[in-house]
Amino acid sequence: MPMTPSQLPKEQKMRLRPVCAAVRARVPDKEQKAKEICRLVQTLPAFQDAKTVLCYLSAGSEVETRGILEACFRAGKRVAIPRCYEDSRMEFLPVTAVSQASELSRFGIAEPPHGAPVDPADAELCLVPALAYDRNGYRLGYGMGYYDRYLKRFPGITVGLCYDDCLRETLPINQNDRPVQLIVTEKQVITIL
Repeated sequence: MPMTPSQLPKEQKMRLRPVCAAVRARVPDKEQKAKEICRLVQTLPAFQDAKTVLCYLSAGSEVETRGILEACFRAGKRVAIPRCYEDSRMEFLPVTAVSQASELSRFGIAEPPHGAPVDPADAELCLVPALAYDRNGYRLGYGMGYYDRYLKRFPGITVGLCYDDCLRETLPINQNDRPVQLIVTEKQVITIL
């Protein structure tokens, strides 16, 4: 039976995920490249002006975010990191130190303990992980839809963090995908606004 148009991107993404994960895993000099990404993020007016920053806590071969989080703490910004719930909801909970992400999720990712989430309207900037980004701001995520659902509610600036090797010209998309407004790699800042 042929696939419907709405099934096609889903199937394409499923096939692309292991390819993009392998590319990201093989990126050389990740530590140095992550430091440069951290430096470039801090030069963004959106970062400098933000009072509250939503940022993922990196895991595996994702772009390391601890440098960005520490820069936020030093600058006196309010910081929140995500917690995923059984009902497929993701919320960002405030932390004052990376060490507060002391509980492991069912995905093995460090999360903050339960608490009152930050209202999406009270944050100015959200840093978004991905296996890959395309030049239109679309991301290839992990297939669970947590960020796409959250970003529907988030009115602020979204920034995708990505190694330059993981940047693609285009990615398959569907109606639920939400593009970011900026992409930062170790080599460039791409404005999609």
